[in-house]
Amino acid sequence: LLNKFFDLAVNAAYGISQQLNGFLLFFANSAVRPMRPQIVKNEAAGFHKQMIRLASTTSKFSFILLCIVIIPLYINMPYVLEVWLVEIPAGVLEFCRGFLLISLIGQLSVGLQIALESVGQIKLQQIIVGFMHLMPLPVAYILFEVGYSPSVIMYCIVVEELVCLLLRVLIARIDAYMPIAPYASGVILPCTLLAVITFFLVGYFDFLIVECHPVLRFVLTTLLNLFMVIAGGYFLCFSDWERQKINSIITAVMRRFLGVRR
Repeated sequence: LLNKFFDLAVNAAYGISQQLNGFLLFFANSAVRPMRPQIVKNEAAGFHKQMIRLASTTSKFSFILLCIVIIPLYINMPYVLEVWLVEIPAGVLEFCRGFLLISLIGQLSVGLQIALESVGQIKLQQIIVGFMHLMPLPVAYILFEVGYSPSVIMYCIVVEELVCLLLRVLIARIDAYMPIAPYASGVILPCTLLAVITFFLVGYFDFLIVECHPVLRFVLTTLLNLFMVIAGGYFLCFSDWERQKINSIITAVMRRFLGVRR
C-alpha cells in the first residue's frame, strides 16, 4: 500500500520500524513462554478458575515487562535512531513509535489468547481478529487517496489493535467463560494507568534534563522508568495473591544467594 502512494524512503522507514516490532514481539513471546504450560496444565486438570487467574497474571506480567523497555525507547526514540541508523528516513520516528504502542496494547490480551488455546477454542478468535487485522488497509487506502501522510496508517493500526483487545475479551467471555468485569478492573485499567502515569512522569523528567548529554538522558530516564514500572506494577497492578507469590520467589532467591555466599 505504501509502495503505491509514496516513495522508497517511506517504505524504508516502515521496514526499519518492522525490524523493531519483530524484536519486541520476540521479547514479549520469550517472556510469556514459561507461563503457557502452567495455564494449559491447570485447564487440563479442571482448575478453570486458576487457569483464568494465571492468564490474567500473564497479561499483567508481559505488559509490565514490556513497559520497562518501551517507555524509555518511546521517549528517547530520536536519539536511539541516531545511534542505530547512519541516515534516518523521513517518517521512521512515527512508524517506530506507533509499533511500540501497538506492541504494548497487544500485551493486555496475551494471556487471553493462551487461555483460549488451553480450552481448545481458537476458531472464533482467528476468524474475527484475523478479519480485523485487514481493516486498516482499506481505511488507510481511502485516507491516502485524500492526501493524508504515511503515518496515518499507524493510527489505523492502533485503533484496530484496541478493537481487537475488546474483541478478545468478549471472545474469552464466550469461549473460556472469563468474567469481563474482573479482567477489565484487574488487568486493563491498572496496567493502562501504570503506563500513562509512568510515561508522563518520565517524559516530564526527560524535559527537565533536556540540556544533559543524550547518553546520560537515556540512562537516567531508563533507570527512573525501571523503578517506577516495578514499584507501580507491584502496588497498582498485582493482586494480594500475586504479591505473595512474588515475595516468596524473592525470598527464595535471596536465601539461595545468601546460602551460596556462605
